Formats: sequence, structure tokens, C-alpha cells
Amino acid sequence: MYIHTMKRFTIILADELHARFKGLCALEGKEMTQVIREFIQEYSEKAEKRLKLKK
Repeated sequence: MYIHTMKRFTIILADELHARFKGLCALEGKEMTQVIREFIQEYSEKAEKRLKLKK
């Protein structure tokens, strides 16, 4: 059985950018962590293709 583990990720943002991001996520009914995870997943997939790391 595979156990999915998670890592904590800390980022430092300007107060204004944090407030904008938090507000936009709230308007979309999404958690900030959800949006960040989706971005990282999408970015990783595109970067792997650009770098030809995935078959």
C-alpha cells in the first residue's frame, strides 16, 4: 500500500500580494493551498515536457 505524504511549503509574500491572492481565492470559493497546489502541479507537468523529462 502506498502512503501519500505531504510537505509543508513556506513562502514570503508582500502583504498586498497576500491580501489580493487571499481575496481572489475566497471569491472563487477555493483555499489558497488548493490554488497553489494546482499551480505547482501544472507548472511541473509543463516543465517536464519542455525539458523532455517525462516519456
